[in-house]
Amino acid sequence: MSASADEYLWLEQPPYEGWIQSGYCVTTVTGLRAVEVIAALDTVPLRNVAGFIGMFDDAYERWAGPNAGKVLLAGFRDIPAGTLIIEDNGYLGTIPSLMRPLSRGRDIVSHYANVNAHDRLTHWRDGETLVDIEPLTHAEHVPISDSLRRQAADCGLDLGPIDPYEGDEHLRPHVWALAERLSGIRLTPADLHDTLTLAEVRVPDVW
Repeated sequence: MSASADEYLWLEQPPYEGWIQSGYCVTTVTGLRAVEVIAALDTVPLRNVAGFIGMFDDAYERWAGPNAGKVLLAGFRDIPAGTLIIEDNGYLGTIPSLMRPLSRGRDIVSHYANVNAHDRLTHWRDGETLVDIEPLTHAEHVPISDSLRRQAADCGLDLGPIDPYEGDEHLRPHVWALAERLSGIRLTPADLHDTLTLAEVRVPDVW
């Protein structure tokens, strides 16, 4: 894919920039419908909401409640390639013990960031972790391949050594472009605004 950061500059405009800055996680799963992904995560649908904005209140209530961090609220919807999972201040897509088995026979690409400027970009395929990096600090939990480094550079991301205190928090369009190159799935504002099916996923004790 020839995705570039320019195609994701809309993330820096209302109403997306507040969500991006406060914390999000976006995950694409190929080859499975949303109802199948929900079942595979051992949960059930709760209700439908009008896009990512429609899940804000529900997500806030859970983070303010007694099960904060133990149960994550996610929104699921069908896309042509499979399933899109959207979270407000969540991190379901980063949990290896959930995503790695789900990736058997398919690709899962997840990117996450929170208000503290922690971020993660992960690519699983067929039960293996192909990419696991923190784009902001350039930390690599799986060695960065030359191919990934080139793709990142094409998207405007330099994955070379960096002082962890000199990161740039305005990299989200670049990260989304790199995620598209890994997944082959382009996301648009319409994908975020279309109806989502909410479900609660319990965070496993062992990641």
